[in-house]
Amino acid sequence: MTCLKPAPLKTTCESQTEYRIACKTSYFQTFDGSELLYRNWKDCEATATERVIIILHRGHEHSLRYEDFAMSLVDPRTSVFAWDARGHGLSPGKRGDAEHFGVFAKDLDWFVKHVAEITQLDPENIVVIGHSVGAMIAATWVHDYAPNIRGMILATPAFDVRLYVPFAKPTMRAWQKARPDTVIRSYVRPGMLTKDAGQAADYANDDLVSSEISMRVLLDMTDTATRIIADANTIHTPTLLLQAESDFVVNNSAQSRFFDRLASPVKRLVTLEKQQHAVFHELERNTTYQVASDFIHELFERDIGTTRPDFRNADRTGVTYDEHQRLSKPLPFYCWKRALFATQRLVLHTVGRLSRGVQIGLETGFDSGVSLDHVYENKPAGTTLFGPILDRVYLNAIGWKGIRQRRVHLQEQLDRAITQIEESRTSPDESIRILDVATGGG
Repeated sequence: MTCLKPAPLKTTCESQTEYRIACKTSYFQTFDGSELLYRNWKDCEATATERVIIILHRGHEHSLRYEDFAMSLVDPRTSVFAWDARGHGLSPGKRGDAEHFGVFAKDLDWFVKHVAEITQLDPENIVVIGHSVGAMIAATWVHDYAPNIRGMILATPAFDVRLYVPFAKPTMRAWQKARPDTVIRSYVRPGMLTKDAGQAADYANDDLVSSEISMRVLLDMTDTATRIIADANTIHTPTLLLQAESDFVVNNSAQSRFFDRLASPVKRLVTLEKQQHAVFHELERNTTYQVASDFIHELFERDIGTTRPDFRNADRTGVTYDEHQRLSKPLPFYCWKRALFATQRLVLHTVGRLSRGVQIGLETGFDSGVSLDHVYENKPAGTTLFGPILDRVYLNAIGWKGIRQRRVHLQEQLDRAITQIEESRTSPDESIRILDVATGGG
């Protein structure tokens, strides 16, 4: 871990640099057809882009607030992109809202693919920088989609938002069940973000900044953060994590837990002294700019960002192998989980048989085709009046919900593949065939 003291603030920039850098505003279409705005800063005299940096703004904000930072990263070889996330800035959608937090990560996946396509660069030439909620989106995307990017920079990631009000989270969970579309306003005031009075005033007077956030998104982000921190040992992307020493918005302890579990072969933790949460808009922001720039330079010039672990022996070594070995060991006789599992087995073979799904699973196997047909149909059935109730509990198990969601994703991919074939075929008489290979465990 490194602790940095602030560098003096630069108050001027060379007019030549300002003249050479152009900013272009465009839109890209994400997975659900929404058109999200993004900006692209690049050197006017550069003939081709060799490196790409993508900036993800803080919650409530938008891409244009990061223009100074973006311009500091542009050089003849480097092009910088930044988006307005859905529900933010000039992008469509209810302010601060989405169906769930994972939607933002999926949007990012589509955005990165769009940037890679228009720049004709491989993902390994891309670095993603996320700030606060943007850092949470980046970390979630890297964990869930495992992109082969050069590296990522997480600045004051919102793994654990300070809510200050006692029992705030359980209260919101109870309220959200009754009012799922509830929107709350952020308690964060500009003075809690930065000591720079000018930047605080700009934030307060920015018409594109919205204080609203969906309670659904906030709670789902909290749950996602818990999952990502617990599973950080599966993330191998080179990472720089920037902490603000005087952060009133998020808890640094959660960031430290994430960093300690991170499996990245190259990882840095830098604590920015005297800085508050908005490290890209602080009085000492040039320090932040320089730390980020140095890490990006290291990723490309020393080529450390292309180092990846070899997973060909993952069945014999590694984090998931160790977990498998631990879970495969018999539990000691005094362990309460052993008694719990024995009770569950007894219930399944007795009362559980009233459930149609449990009955099918016991007869043919819970991963059999017949069992999965029942899960996909998702219609509770059973014997006696109590059977369908048990079957509904069975069908609502998180594993079966995931199986049904997998079918949705498979249908989306098939629709996309069919559309692509239809657009590329030379004759309308050419038929499209789908081969379903029943490979079982394969």
